[in-house]
Amino acid sequence: MTEYVVLLEDDQLEHVSVMYATEQFMKTAAEGKLPHIKYLWKLRDAEKKAIEEGWHHEFRHNPDDLAAAVWASENDNVGPLTEEQAIEYLILKDCDESIWGNYHNMQRFRVVKRSDLPETREFRNAWKMVQSSTELVE
Repeated sequence: MTEYVVLLEDDQLEHVSVMYATEQFMKTAAEGKLPHIKYLWKLRDAEKKAIEEGWHHEFRHNPDDLAAAVWASENDNVGPLTEEQAIEYLILKDCDESIWGNYHNMQRFRVVKRSDLPETREFRNAWKMVQSSTELVE
């Protein structure tokens, strides 16, 4: 298990979310069996297009694109990643580009240690990221 988590501040969610990497993901990353991100982005772009065009309820991935992603995990992978690199990969893979790809006046995500999170999540919907440190304000 990793000691890092990703805090995401998304307008749609109206609060700070916490993204945890699974043990299986971290193991796969350490073994170097993750495909280059371009294969996963191609799958994501196809999903976005289906949503935009309104046929997402019947959407199925192109079998060739799926096969390419599976092939890449064994043959065109990124190689073994450190814990920090794996978290960066996870952000690129699972977070919308609007979170990490655009310049904002304020940070939209931050990588922090689990120990930086409050012990209780009682007031989680009131969390906001502070610009000058990694602390959360309740």
